[in-house]
Amino acid sequence: MSVETVIEQCRADGLAISADGGQLVVTGAPQTVDTWRPVLKDHKNELLAYLASDRAQLFAARVMVFQQHGLPQHAAEPIARRLAIRDAQQHERRICLECANLYGSVKAWRCGNRSKATIAGPALPADLVDLLHRCRGFSLSPHLT
Repeated sequence: MSVETVIEQCRADGLAISADGGQLVVTGAPQTVDTWRPVLKDHKNELLAYLASDRAQLFAARVMVFQQHGLPQHAAEPIARRLAIRDAQQHERRICLECANLYGSVKAWRCGNRSKATIAGPALPADLVDLLHRCRGFSLSPHLT
């Protein structure tokens, strides 16, 4: 299980994980903490390294940007995790949700650079915004730099 997956699943179960020096700090319902304790113990060093890294900040920034576009947290986190995998594999493909030219919301997505992106009309298909693809009109959102 990846570090991002552990954190995401813990959050889904109502736990908050942070680092304080070399200690892993887990808050939430005591029974839930006890349930997760073996997994957290097995991944402690990886979790501490992740929480201290830029990857954790980028993950949180992506979730925030996706939520600003109207996605709920339970939808934003798996997309951010998928992008973390993409980053580790060094793929050049992007999703529209990362792009500074995306505007609108889940009800009506629009591309502000559609001519360069070779999109026929102003509307974007809903399934395109989180699909990894190559786009000539892509410009990274300033919130993700």
